[in-house]
Amino acid sequence: MTAWVVEQIPFGNGPLDWHELGQPGRCGLVPGSRIVLAQQSNSREVQTLTSCFVEAGHPDLSFDGQRLLFVGRKEGERGTAVWERVLESGEVRRVVETPDECDAVVYLSSVYSLDAEAPVDLIAFRARSAGVGGPQLFTCRTDGSDVRQITYYPGGVGKPMVLDDGRLLFGVHGDGVEHAAGEERGGGFLSSIVWLTVHADGCDVFPYEREMESPTPPLPSRDTDWRNGRAFTVQPRTRPSGRSTVVRPDSSVGQLYVLNVNESATRAVAGSFEAPRRIRILTTSSYPKRGTEIHARADSRIDVGAARNPNDANGGDVVLGEAEVEGDGSVYLEVPARTPLRMETLDESGGVIRAMRRWLWVMPMERRGCIGCHEDRQLTPPNRHVLALRKPPQRIGLTIEERLRDRDDGRQVDEPR
Repeated sequence: MTAWVVEQIPFGNGPLDWHELGQPGRCGLVPGSRIVLAQQSNSREVQTLTSCFVEAGHPDLSFDGQRLLFVGRKEGERGTAVWERVLESGEVRRVVETPDECDAVVYLSSVYSLDAEAPVDLIAFRARSAGVGGPQLFTCRTDGSDVRQITYYPGGVGKPMVLDDGRLLFGVHGDGVEHAAGEERGGGFLSSIVWLTVHADGCDVFPYEREMESPTPPLPSRDTDWRNGRAFTVQPRTRPSGRSTVVRPDSSVGQLYVLNVNESATRAVAGSFEAPRRIRILTTSSYPKRGTEIHARADSRIDVGAARNPNDANGGDVVLGEAEVEGDGSVYLEVPARTPLRMETLDESGGVIRAMRRWLWVMPMERRGCIGCHEDRQLTPPNRHVLALRKPPQRIGLTIEERLRDRDDGRQVDEPR
């Protein structure tokens, strides 16, 4: 007989719809929630797996089907923590304790690097903490060590889902999606969410282009005191692909390059079709710039003549700097890592030609490139050595300390003019 792990909340507690808890701005478990083991998906006879917790939720099964990750809080504890239970023996251990609220956790595959002795298995969890803003995604080793923040989206991110290729899928508020002025969009939960993916090391944040289905309705429950939520059968499952990483946590910068900013599948704003002469790099004034209890980020890096974006009606953007576009349309930049970034291409008078509406970031020592600006994603880049990559990158938004560190390391980096 097939056994099921089922997440349950008491009737009368929590939101009307389970998927509301996965929205980017929300974080936390439902009071009184629990996780049970049932021999049938809708049976009244269940075994409570989290009886010593006042609230517990978001279970995830290990790839061998023998262990269960979940988020829970015990009586008298201030915040939630990530826990793991061995299903057969019932042994429960605390994996990692978050300083504030955590409400989702998943098993990840291995991450490895050339200087590591062996691949490292990871887990990911979503947490909110002072200094992080909205809830963000973090990873750690399965023993709870080496906690790292891997998303930096203003306003927070939704609960994660692991794809077959090992990437994490999550939602962000769709207020900043690139779309034509006056374009109508459908109503409902899914229409308000933009889906993004990121690798387990925080690199290559990218839009998820596949059509998203509506959330699966909860399994029916014969118990009038409980409502069922997340549920799955207890059986082994395929381990997702691993990830080779170049991230170096001790660094504070990454690199961005564009092969040709003139390559675009979208129309230019305000009817301007001039070739871009400069590119402007923005961050948000609302995003924290200090360290957190979960992950020590570098101190504020927005100190290099930072100014409000003149084209931002809401006044929430901060200009990190501008850089010249080469004659072939290429740009090569060094930018602060672990920082929300947007880019705008500018004409000769400083007017915006095209503007990003979603945020991206680079991880320490990540080198991320684009073919163009909102280009057709089916394109293959031309095989040529662009001008920008023949010289050191132009530096954007870095502190004096970071500049001196690179000088002492013997690196040559151009300053934007």
